[in-house]
Amino acid sequence: MAEVFVTDIKSGGLKIFNYSLTRVTQQNSGSKRGASKGKGSGKHGGRGGKKGSGHSSMGSGAGRGSSGDESGIKSYLNEMLESKLKTTGYCRDGYIELDSTFGRRLLEIRGECEEAATEEDRIKFVHN
Repeated sequence: MAEVFVTDIKSGGLKIFNYSLTRVTQQNSGSKRGASKGKGSGKHGGRGGKKGSGHSSMGSGAGRGSSGDESGIKSYLNEMLESKLKTTGYCRDGYIELDSTFGRRLLEIRGECEEAATEEDRIKFVHN
């Protein structure tokens, strides 16, 4: 799994983040879709998928696949995100989930921190 954590501090102090885990496979050449973003974009055609599994249309947490699988995936992603937020100190007072995507290869959460950015945050989380 490849982990990506992107922070964005707005001029008014709003702290946004995007956290994703991407499954890295050795056979990416057969995939027509890359990392897609946005609500409902996790839909994949029936090609190459497990027929009857219900996993081919799982996107934005609203898929009709196995709810046990989806809740386990979301739980895993939340655990990894909580760990990242704790180690970086980015959202000290918690966060609000703005959007999420759960696909075969991409797990992603976009969120907003509960607290406003401090001067230290602006220095520590500067990105080019």
